[in-house]
Amino acid sequence: MNEGVLDLGGNTLTITGDIIGSVSGFLRNGTVQFAGSSAQTITGTTSWDDIQINNANGVTIENDTQSVYGVVTLTDGALSTNDALKLRATDTSYAQIEPGSGSLSGNVTYEMYISQAGWHNIASPIASMTLADLEDDIIINYDGNAAGVSAYYWNAGSGDFVAATANTDNFTGGWNVFINNNFIASGKGVNNDGNLPVILDLTGVPNDGSQNITLDYAAIPAWSGFSTSQGGAATDTAGWNLIANPYPSNLDWNQVNKDIPGTINGYYYIWDPGAGSYVYHNGSTGSGGRTATIAPMQAVWVKLDESDATSSTAFDFANADRTVSNPAAHLKIFEQIELGLSEASELSDVTYAVRDQGGYSLDYDSRGDAIKQLNPGKANIYFFTNDSLPVAINTIDQSYSGDSLMIGVQGENGVVYEVDLRQNSFPQDFKVELFDRKTGTITDLKSSSYTFTNDTAFSEHRFNLYAVSKTVGIEEPGDGGAGGQTAFGVVTRGESIIVDLSSSQLPPEVDIDVVDISGRIIYEKSGIDSNGEFEFSFDTGLNQAYIYVVRVKNPETGEMWTEKIFY
Repeated sequence: MNEGVLDLGGNTLTITGDIIGSVSGFLRNGTVQFAGSSAQTITGTTSWDDIQINNANGVTIENDTQSVYGVVTLTDGALSTNDALKLRATDTSYAQIEPGSGSLSGNVTYEMYISQAGWHNIASPIASMTLADLEDDIIINYDGNAAGVSAYYWNAGSGDFVAATANTDNFTGGWNVFINNNFIASGKGVNNDGNLPVILDLTGVPNDGSQNITLDYAAIPAWSGFSTSQGGAATDTAGWNLIANPYPSNLDWNQVNKDIPGTINGYYYIWDPGAGSYVYHNGSTGSGGRTATIAPMQAVWVKLDESDATSSTAFDFANADRTVSNPAAHLKIFEQIELGLSEASELSDVTYAVRDQGGYSLDYDSRGDAIKQLNPGKANIYFFTNDSLPVAINTIDQSYSGDSLMIGVQGENGVVYEVDLRQNSFPQDFKVELFDRKTGTITDLKSSSYTFTNDTAFSEHRFNLYAVSKTVGIEEPGDGGAGGQTAFGVVTRGESIIVDLSSSQLPPEVDIDVVDISGRIIYEKSGIDSNGEFEFSFDTGLNQAYIYVVRVKNPETGEMWTEKIFY
């Protein structure tokens, strides 16, 4: 085949001899397997989708460039590259190496396609790289440059960014590199015009097998620009690490997450320069179109949650952590609510509440709660866990019939924002209502969005989200409670709630509490004499009446009677 395209139709073409001649075509939509009984050679410049090496006697690439756009699978035998193998990247795909019983010798050129301007969390899948290996495609400003530094690595021990000092700096671990049209080398870029998009390429020996990595814990990060939520616990800034996918193939976060010793947050995080915000995923659910797989040349943020950590945590990546499978195969469907925060009809931020199995609590749970990293220069919305940690994803257990979840916002004072329900896969019988704690307004988000004027003095815990089943814990008056008939009466007079405890069904002393529709106790009193009336009140914080349940309990037996009130 001297030119043109050979479409394999999704099949495998097995070659047992040599490929000889000036092959300048494209073997696409399938796999070419080299499975000869003697050593094989590849001659001629060729583009491939997938190649499988399955020859115990080895396969050798001669001097002509072989461009792979899919997967190189090393099933058996050695692939000798003669420095002529290129793993290509496009705007929609990237090539990978799938490890097996085979091996690879010689250099490989690996590519990463960059189209968005901004800061990028990047890493090298090639051993022994320095920043000089990036400078054939982009310009890097080093420490001391009057225009500012454009490349930093993260020192997790001190919790600080460290500026690149020279192009001899090792390009290992995770780096934060700024790329826009001003940083594209002259004549470079995909269109050779010195502008984005650009393809970064690294040439050398690809990483394989065990790759050691260290996580550190900085309780108080030195970086003064570390964004935290207003009033957030110190733990939301502690323990952050920027680590690399060290391989020329996807990293399976489900597998990596299990391999890391100690306690880490269940999510990985990546700065998305296009959206101007962090995206995240925990292997099952996440944001921004992320999946459980981490691409080659990608660095990700992970959070060590061991608050008493005093030394580093080391572990090894292994080939078992790698995958070349379709990322979509890792996704599952969850019950989730997505809330959006917008300014002038332009979306600023989103946050999620998720119902899942696994015994999740309402406190911070590193398996299911994604720590909120504030998006600079934009308004932010996030949930608070019961122990006051701001989270971008708040996961509660499916055993809950719902709950009242706390929400915080950050934005400019006096600016009008809008909260809307962007996605809702909670059960149909769940109501989704937003309670503004400043104004006392309750809005059914299933029916309409809610507009409010931001008050920075009241933004730490501005809202409650009532995401609860309409049938949770409420019995109509007279339906009986524990005794099968009404055991007490209750009326409201102005701001007072009056409970008639004169029924002969009640013991001499009772306990009383009041719960809201989520089952949260908002008032309680013990040891009340049941011979007569008991009068009390509480501050609802609302500017309108709402439904509550008054519960009278026998402290000795646990028997309980309930009545519903509108207060």
